[in-house]
Amino acid sequence: MTGRAFERPPSAAIDRFMPEYGVRSLHAIRIAAPPARVLAAVRDADLGSPWLVRLLMGIRTLPVLLGAGPDAWRRRRSPDTTIRGFMGGRFTVLAEEPDEILLGLQGRFWTPTGSLVAIDPATFTDGPPEGVAQAAWNFRVVAEGDGTRLSTETRVRFRDGGTARRFGRYWRAVGPFSGLMRRRMLALIRREAERGSFPSS
Repeated sequence: MTGRAFERPPSAAIDRFMPEYGVRSLHAIRIAAPPARVLAAVRDADLGSPWLVRLLMGIRTLPVLLGAGPDAWRRRRSPDTTIRGFMGGRFTVLAEEPDEILLGLQGRFWTPTGSLVAIDPATFTDGPPEGVAQAAWNFRVVAEGDGTRLSTETRVRFRDGGTARRFGRYWRAVGPFSGLMRRRMLALIRREAERGSFPSS
């Protein structure tokens, strides 16, 4: 089931924050565990533990580190690659609900450093400035029989055609790797949730 499109129940936070978009990537997996336990695994599983995910993350952040000081390199040797760590780092928390975590990011993602631009969650729905792409990334749990359907979706939007074209060229190169990384993340979360590694509180 991983990576297949499906009909999402209404009222997802990502629908409220980014109802219209130019690019969309959606993946899902079924997990034999209750929704609360799955969402606990989403928050705290080390999503960088699969070597491929860690490699892809490292390649993307290398240009930033090349221009950074020694403190950044020390942090990079032991990065927090949990969603909880992302929530306290480069991503902005747009919504944290019993069934969904939604993160936001905006910048010029096609540049070597990503050229991130600060986000105000209160004005996120207004869209990005001209020349900047805006992304929303969620994890959502939906009860399904005696288990859970976990999905992760990324949406990206732009204000102007030039930005859309620049992002489009970038996405054609990285999109397949991004999808592979998200499928590996879902598989890891399923493994940890079914083991009961992160019991729901």
